[in-house]
Amino acid sequence: MGGNHAPDSTVVAVPDSGVLLLGDCFYPPPYHLREPGPAGEEIDLPQITALVAEGFDWYVDSHSPPWRPPFS
Repeated sequence: MGGNHAPDSTVVAVPDSGVLLLGDCFYPPPYHLREPGPAGEEIDLPQITALVAEGFDWYVDSHSPPWRPPFS
């Protein structure tokens, strides 16, 4: 899968549970590690949009609590 945080990340789908395990492919850096630039650039919006479009109920990355898309 890859991603800005770790280019060798793997995503694991658990369809029966409605869960997508994102590993390290999605990781918005903490504020103190973000580079200056336009707001939102620190998150790969096309990547997260594609992941959420998969339609899972829960998304679990390696650095945050499990989360749900705002429209689920």
